[in-house]
Amino acid sequence: IFSKKINIDCAQCFGLKKSLDILRQDHYELLNTEKLTPIHGDLTFENILYNGKDIKLIDCDGSDNYDAKLLDFGKLLQSIISQYEIWSKVESKLVNNVKNNYILNDKDIFKSNELIFDNIINSWADILNDDIVNVKILGYYYMSLHLIRMIPFRQKVSNDQATYAAVTAVKYLNICISRLKAG
Repeated sequence: IFSKKINIDCAQCFGLKKSLDILRQDHYELLNTEKLTPIHGDLTFENILYNGKDIKLIDCDGSDNYDAKLLDFGKLLQSIISQYEIWSKVESKLVNNVKNNYILNDKDIFKSNELIFDNIINSWADILNDDIVNVKILGYYYMSLHLIRMIPFRQKVSNDQATYAAVTAVKYLNICISRLKAG
């Protein structure tokens, strides 16, 4: 958490605190929301029912909350990208630390669905009235905040799951930093 740099899958990354500091200091205006709206509060695939034509949201405990709609977006990406519903139930090791290099063992577990990801990103680009690059950055950032928030809860299950949440958050925060630097 407090390391200046860490290695993830053989790529050097800023540590968790350093990543957040860079993003908050250099890109506050992009990442900060200016409007509060009603949100679901837990918008994950587990809380969406779909029967082929109708969509229903369930478990709306947070529906009377007003907050940044980007929190719901980040939570949805938690289902699409980090696939929390899968890795939270996996008993195999998710992260190996080999010579101070965190190796994520998720390539064999997850099968990404690019079509769903692209549709969600395009829909949120319309909702936010923003371009795809910024929308992805916002999604990765808010997804990472959810992963960081869940670290103590996952640690009650296993240190491996807590480490996976932290390392995945760092990985995507660094993707945000790289894309913002690229312009």
